[in-house]
Amino acid sequence: MAMAHGKGGSVTLTVGGDVTNVTSWSVNMTADMAETTFMAADAAYKSYLAGFKDWTATIEVNVCTAALTVLGSTLTACTLTDGSATFTAATNGCICTGISVACDAQGITKATMSIQGILAPTSWTAA
Repeated sequence: MAMAHGKGGSVTLTVGGDVTNVTSWSVNMTADMAETTFMAADAAYKSYLAGFKDWTATIEVNVCTAALTVLGSTLTACTLTDGSATFTAATNGCICTGISVACDAQGITKATMSIQGILAPTSWTAA
């Protein structure tokens, strides 16, 4: 994948439109593992089978109205890009499960949005 500077990044959510003032985003993809190890005289390592896959995303923004309107919404589209690679969630493929808002005396108010994938991502592509 080509390297890209974060300044080219953006986030688009269909509920509320483009999310402005994005300062960072991340996607975490995981797969459950089921242990299949059994007792044997020559067993030295555990064995596993891959299970269900899952993904979540976190989006941090300098507070904007669009970011605060998506809580509890099933998002009909979620696209995260760093200007080179693009992650796209499937249609109706994620829900905004939480928004945490914080502020300190030396900074501006920030909101962190938690997104839970409910369907497989549509794509993860590098430009």
